[in-house]
Amino acid sequence: MKIPFLLLSFLLSFFAKAQAQAFLCDSLNGKDYAALYQEASYVCIGRITTIVKNNNGKEYGVRPLYSFKGMLQEFQFSQSGNPHFFHFKEDSSYVFFVFEEHADKVFTPCLFFGFTEKMDAFIEWASQKCEVVPVSERTPCSPNFDPVCGCNGVTYADPCEALNAGIQHAVRGRCIQK
Repeated sequence: MKIPFLLLSFLLSFFAKAQAQAFLCDSLNGKDYAALYQEASYVCIGRITTIVKNNNGKEYGVRPLYSFKGMLQEFQFSQSGNPHFFHFKEDSSYVFFVFEEHADKVFTPCLFFGFTEKMDAFIEWASQKCEVVPVSERTPCSPNFDPVCGCNGVTYADPCEALNAGIQHAVRGRCIQK
């Protein structure tokens, strides 16, 4: 009888660990912002620009307005099925934490999100960080002029140039000289 008990105990332990390691994409409500911020591929305030329904759910286009970490390039995500817990609205702004290396049953890529109006505490916390990350290899940028103001007060020709300078926080538009 000891062997089945040990085997059952091992299997229960294995499944409990596997469940604990599952990455479920969800609302930011009540989450530890600092921990998610560290793991996220990028973090931004973005506006939903397009919503396209398909057979599997919906595809969304997002135009970042303010970048806290990572990029300030437009991106897309998909929402499978027809979840009743949350419906994104076109032309509405949200805080997005995007995790490119994760996906779940609902979101690809995985993301955590919250209405911008309800994220004041996070926005204040993240706005105080001005991260300049050393860049080992520059990314070729397009010749399009789409100025952004880096958190260091410098205007860059586009989001790509800001990232090549190691700037992680930027807002669309030129910097205002004080």
